[in-house]
Amino acid sequence: MSNCKLYKGIPNKLKEYRLAKGLTQQQVAQLLQLKNNTLISRWENGKTFPDLINTIKLCGLYGITLNDLFGNLITIIQQNNNKGTTQPREEISNINFSL
Repeated sequence: MSNCKLYKGIPNKLKEYRLAKGLTQQQVAQLLQLKNNTLISRWENGKTFPDLINTIKLCGLYGITLNDLFGNLITIIQQNNNKGTTQPREEISNINFSL
C-alpha cells in the first residue's frame, strides 16, 4: 500500500515533534505501551499512520493538537466537501492507518 505524496508532511511532523521533545523512537514506543519502535518508525516514514487512540496519545505526549498533526488532511477534506465531491478523492482514500 502506498501513501499519496501529498501527505509527506504528516510523517515528517511526527519526527519533528518527537525530536523536539528529545525522545527516541524506543522511548515513544514504551510510553505508548507498544512492543517495539517499529510502528513509530513506520508512522514517521509515512508507511502507515497511527490509529486514533495512538494519535491522541501522541498529541498528548508532544503537547500538540490533532489539527497541528493533521491540518493538511482536514483542509483537503473540507475543500472536497465545499466542491460537492461525494466520492473520496484518490489522495484521501490511499491513506493507510495502522491498527
